[in-house]
Formats: sequence, C-alpha cells, structure tokens
Amino acid sequence: MIFEKVSQMIASKFNVAADTLTPETLLKEDLNIDSLESVELIMELEETFSLSVKDQDMATLKTVGDIVNYITSHANKRA
Repeated sequence: MIFEKVSQMIASKFNVAADTLTPETLLKEDLNIDSLESVELIMELEETFSLSVKDQDMATLKTVGDIVNYITSHANKRA
C-alpha cells in the first residue's frame, strides 16, 4: 500500500519510526523537514512512484497524507 511505502521512505530518510507516522503527521512541524530535505524527498518519491511533482504542487504537500493522496491521484499521470 502507498501509505506504508511512503512511511518507510520517510522513516528511513529522516530517522524516525515508521509506526509513529500517520496521515496527519506534518512534515515541517512534526518531523523538522526543511525545504532542501523536502525537495530531496520529493525527488525520491518521483523516482519510486514514476511520477513528476509540479513545483506549485510541492507547496501543498504538508502532511504524510497529502503525499499519499498526491501519489494516488497522479501516479499514472506523468506531468
């Protein structure tokens, strides 16, 4: 499932326990992910899920759930 895969990626990259992540987990506030780390995460997600995240969409991805929803709705639509 996408949530589990995204959680594992975030957990591995940012040294957090995957089982502590929820769809409501805030990337910046809860995980202290800065803008550079956010871009790096997005690049990994693009590669893993074969999608392209538009620059204007990156700013809307504030929670783990936002990322999962974005992937779910865009995974088969390459920008």
